[in-house]
Amino acid sequence: MKRWLAAGVAAALLFCGSAGLAAEAGTGTVLPVSYRALVNRQEVLEIGQEQLKQVYQRKKFDEGQVVLFARPSEQDDYLYAAWQREGKLYDLGAVGTLPFAEEAFVHRHELNGRTVLRIDGVYAAKAPQSNYYVLDGAKVKPFLRVDGHAVESDLDRDGKKEIITTLGLRGLSKIYRELPDGSFEVADINQATGAQEVAFQMEDDLFIAKYEGGVTKKFYYRKDGLHEEK
Repeated sequence: MKRWLAAGVAAALLFCGSAGLAAEAGTGTVLPVSYRALVNRQEVLEIGQEQLKQVYQRKKFDEGQVVLFARPSEQDDYLYAAWQREGKLYDLGAVGTLPFAEEAFVHRHELNGRTVLRIDGVYAAKAPQSNYYVLDGAKVKPFLRVDGHAVESDLDRDGKKEIITTLGLRGLSKIYRELPDGSFEVADINQATGAQEVAFQMEDDLFIAKYEGGVTKKFYYRKDGLHEEK
């Protein structure tokens, strides 16, 4: 599972910004997409070494290191992350559960002009979560938390990447886009398409929507909504 999760992130980074344009000639229906504001409740607080009952992973970077650990409470089943720098620890919150501790994946990369830490953890076999933090000099700042398998791509070709997630066997897909003030808003693609299941095909930035009766439609995203590909 760890190998699969790491491969998924690597594939997402490989295709982000370089996926081929969906064929736009002969397109049909355009479906509007509604966004709602997203409230990020993540915090970064300093903690002591006594909070680290067991360390599962350490990932070192030039600025510091990420520590994935369990807390002392015997009934606490969560996997936590901390940022360690110059002997101090800063709690990044829960990023998964302990049965999947070895499957968590930590990556540092550039996203829309920022250096970010991305920590992918798993809460159940089909419930991954991605936690994003901004590296700002010596500080780590909360950025975004999303549920599902997450990839990053410039869907509307405006030079800024969106984050696309798909969660669960039924294929619940969402788009997260950043606003000028650094906050995020989210759109439900299943709701926009009215489909029972939606999967994101990152090779060509297409949403594959499946309906009753075996009907399948393909959509690509632009600023005015979802365009059906014929």
